[in-house]
Amino acid sequence: MTCARKSDLPARLRFGKNPRVPPILCLAETGWMITTHADAAKDAHPSLGTHGYDNSDPQMAALFVAHGPAFRRHITHPIFDNVDVYPLLARLLAVPPEPNDGRIEDIGDILR
Repeated sequence: MTCARKSDLPARLRFGKNPRVPPILCLAETGWMITTHADAAKDAHPSLGTHGYDNSDPQMAALFVAHGPAFRRHITHPIFDNVDVYPLLARLLAVPPEPNDGRIEDIGDILR
């Protein structure tokens, strides 16, 4: 794993100044999982979906599919960060988003 102080985290991780980000953050290398002996002993089959990996790794990519009256049809959007989904959902629900690291500007063109 690779660890860094919160103040030294790359901007591309988009953690911003969120108080939930610990003072030191460690990212597991792809194919490895960070756990404790106690947790590992409880579960012989680790979860297939965990957090703590570098989002620049192509194996960490996700598929985003949207359908409905708010979305443009038959388009393919370039890769975007998962944090951009929150402001998108807030826009769709017509509620003001709480402070976050997402940017509706990065994916707003998928909307009609």
